[in-house]
Amino acid sequence: RKPNAAWNKPVVMSSESDGIRWDVVLDNDYRMTRLITGETELYQLTDDPHEFNSLAMDLRYAPVIERLSRHLTFSYPKIPEDGWIEAEATPCQTSSDYRLRGNCHFPRPFPGASGGQLVCADLNAGKGSYLDFVVEVSTPGTYSLGATLSVGDSCLVLVDDVEDKAAQADTGYSMISVGTISAGSDELEDISIGTITFDWPGLKIIRIQSNVRKQQLKIDRIQLRKKSS
Repeated sequence: RKPNAAWNKPVVMSSESDGIRWDVVLDNDYRMTRLITGETELYQLTDDPHEFNSLAMDLRYAPVIERLSRHLTFSYPKIPEDGWIEAEATPCQTSSDYRLRGNCHFPRPFPGASGGQLVCADLNAGKGSYLDFVVEVSTPGTYSLGATLSVGDSCLVLVDDVEDKAAQADTGYSMISVGTISAGSDELEDISIGTITFDWPGLKIIRIQSNVRKQQLKIDRIQLRKKSS
């Protein structure tokens, strides 16, 4: 009834396609898009209604991004001293490599899971399909990586800093190999995967990549524990 009236709060839209998740936050003047891997676009709608010029890298608009970010539907859990974080509370997505679309992930109630539910991933699009978790590391250093999970077959575990590169979504992108998970039983089990050193803080990808054509993963929790100096 009042098309020119100012909005008193932003509109938030959460979307997911082929396992890739992102939020859009829209107010009177700006539209911000944020992927769970942190990539951000920001457009000033009055001057750029067709959204040709992203302002996300312009430091003058950092306060705008900070303000709109308060309305995102996802956040990165704080890593406690023992390193354990719940998988269902951690932003994740399945393969965004265009050659491996069709995988999916979903939360599922599960008896025995530490938080009462876990993340299931159906990796059915072929060898190299993966499930990414995105975590925020606040302190550089060497960390031990572990998990409570069940996998249908062998998986490779890769870790990397989040980079603003589309190629990082590709299977075969150069990442640090931390270890291999062998097929076990259908029961959840605690495993130690390996160690990884982060030279600076920020968002990190933990990628669980299938070594076979088709399998299901069940991830209860992830451990990223900082080792003593």
